[in-house]
Amino acid sequence: MDIRRTQYEEAILTATPITPEQFIGGAFDDDIMRRISAIVEAEGPVIHAVLAKRLINSYGMQQLGRRLREKFEGLLATMDFPTTVQAGGTVYWKRQAPAEGAFADSYRCYRYSDDESHRYSYQIPLPEVVNAMEEALGQTGRKFVAKGELFSITARLLGYQRKGASVRAILEEALAAGCTAKRFTKSGNGRIALSGSGE
Repeated sequence: MDIRRTQYEEAILTATPITPEQFIGGAFDDDIMRRISAIVEAEGPVIHAVLAKRLINSYGMQQLGRRLREKFEGLLATMDFPTTVQAGGTVYWKRQAPAEGAFADSYRCYRYSDDESHRYSYQIPLPEVVNAMEEALGQTGRKFVAKGELFSITARLLGYQRKGASVRAILEEALAAGCTAKRFTKSGNGRIALSGSGE
């Protein structure tokens, strides 16, 4: 299956301002879970911090305090989404069969950010970065690529023109994950290749 590059799009939710007490109180539980499902359906795979931000902002609040977080976490735990874990937190996936390319190792897509829909680099699910890195390796037309060049191409594919510390961190994590999964190999001098491409 070819890797697909698509634009990152945020979930669109109806703004419904409520108080923290209403959020915690229980009357909105069904609505909260519907919104969580809508976010995961629209943005999945979606990292925990992004999911929480989308939800709380849709209710006219800016951040999760301790009691709001406990309520959110309690409801989320009952919803049984497939999850993976990376340095930036838990990632929630759509409830689709792995054969449909929806979950972790079978996922063959990555999304780029632009001025309209933006994710910070630490908010990107790791499998997307690994996929972008594989595409970057293919685009060079060479068997082995220097790590710095590979990181620059991958960052651009994801919509980042600069490689700040957080961008570099997710690229390093993706490179390690790709090597562990045997999608990439490193030569003796540190250059990177697609596994099986040979020197």
